[in-house]
Parts: sequence; structure tokens; C-alpha cells
Amino acid sequence: MELCFFFKVCALSDFQVSMDNRHFKGKFNNIFDAGNRCLGEIVSLVDITDQYKYLQVVILTMVVISIFIGGGLLIFFHRFIDRIQSRLITSREKLRSEINPTTLLT
Repeated sequence: MELCFFFKVCALSDFQVSMDNRHFKGKFNNIFDAGNRCLGEIVSLVDITDQYKYLQVVILTMVVISIFIGGGLLIFFHRFIDRIQSRLITSREKLRSEINPTTLLT
């Protein structure tokens, strides 16, 4: 009975296997009879190939969307900062022209 308890603890382990370009998710499950005696273990496999491919497509889509959003934000802020810089340059030139050149310490 102690061995069966050990298998119950180990039954929580999930694993993934790839065979012939197919992806499977597996789990060890205990088999009990009507008297609740442990008969052994069985391995159940579920084909997750479609979900695996879908996950890859979703990840790739998210990467592409992130690149476009990041690139758009980079371009937007570059232009925004460029406009601020040009305004600062014109304001500085205007201030320099208003101030008497002899009082400048530059």
C-alpha cells in the first residue's frame, strides 16, 4: 500500500514528448479497482500538435505586433523630440538676437 501512495504522489508529474513531428502531453495516472486497491499505472497521452502550432503562431503574431508598435512609438517620439529641439534652437537664437552681444559671456 505504501508503494501505491508513492505512485499517487508521482501521478502529478506531467511531461511532453515529441515524436515524428507530433507533440504529445502525457501524464501518469494510477489505476484502482472497485475495492480501491492500486493496480498500477497507465500513461495517457494527448495530441497537442495543433495547440503547439497555434501557440507558435500567436507568439510570432505578438512579436510582430510588438515590433510595429515599438517602431511606431520610436518614430513618433523621435519626431516629437526633434520638434522640441528645433523650437529650443529657434528660441535660443531669438534670445541671443535680443540680448546685446557685448553682455554675453559666451
